[in-house]
Amino acid sequence: MSANNMPITFHPNYQITQSLLEKLYQIDQIKEQVKGMPLTPRVLAGLKETSRIVTTHYSTVIEGNRLTEREVREVLKGQAIQGRESGMKRK
Repeated sequence: MSANNMPITFHPNYQITQSLLEKLYQIDQIKEQVKGMPLTPRVLAGLKETSRIVTTHYSTVIEGNRLTEREVREVLKGQAIQGRESGMKRK
C-alpha cells in the first residue's frame, strides 16, 4: 500500500510467452551450474573490477556524462583521457 493507504496497481508492459519462459528456465539452469563453481581470487578480483567499471559508467551516464566504459576504465586507472565538446548549450 502507498503512503495514502491506496493500493498500488502494476501494469507490466510485456507478455509472458513460451519463448520467455524457456529463456528464464535456461537462465535458472545456468545459474545453478554457476553456483557450484569455485571462485578463485583472480576471478573474484576480475568480477569486482568489472562491476566497479560498469556501475561507475552507468552512474555517470545518468548524470549526463558521455564517457564510454573504456574511458571510465582509463580514468579509474588514473590515466588522462581526451575531453570532448559538451552537449550543453552555453548562453
